[in-house]
Amino acid sequence: MIEFQVDYADLLLVGTITQNANIQGDDDCMADSCAASRLSEDDPHRLVALTRVNSSDLDQLIIIERLCTADGWTADNFLEEFDRSFSIKLGLRQAENLLAYVFFWLIAPEAFLMKLNVHPRRQGCGLGKRLLGDAIEFSKRAKATQMHLEVRIGNTPAQKLYEKFGFVTTNIRENYYSQGRHAALMTLNLDSKIQSSDLCGSS
Repeated sequence: MIEFQVDYADLLLVGTITQNANIQGDDDCMADSCAASRLSEDDPHRLVALTRVNSSDLDQLIIIERLCTADGWTADNFLEEFDRSFSIKLGLRQAENLLAYVFFWLIAPEAFLMKLNVHPRRQGCGLGKRLLGDAIEFSKRAKATQMHLEVRIGNTPAQKLYEKFGFVTTNIRENYYSQGRHAALMTLNLDSKIQSSDLCGSS
């Protein structure tokens, strides 16, 4: 297995964005719909920053994971991921609060999207789109030629997001998830003419 040589600093240097300028969404995304992982919202211009995610974020990762899916990763799954040198872990934060995270593998010459979640209170604000775009940009800079992912058939919002970035369904994996749910295998050619930076800046 050949791993990419990656430079977090190269991407993180340009990864700080303002919520107001780039990811402002519906008013609903600012509503206090759950008590867990409360966010300070007294300043709507508070910076949302792209950062590395590490084991110190485990508690917040578990909270978001459980809010987003009933059969998601466990604490052990996350800890195993932190031990993998080829796993890239990025997150979007507001102050110390983790809002969204993406985990993806870089194994030459391909990238594999393993996990992308946004805190339910911030879904609909463009965070997922921003973070997916950052993962794609990171993979391009690491010279990956393709990115692959699996998504549950019936998860229409996620499928539409991936399609906007140029992912196409290449196969169906039957009974891939619990309760016999099927998965669509989707692939993006990273030399696609669709620019992730253009998508991230759109509303």
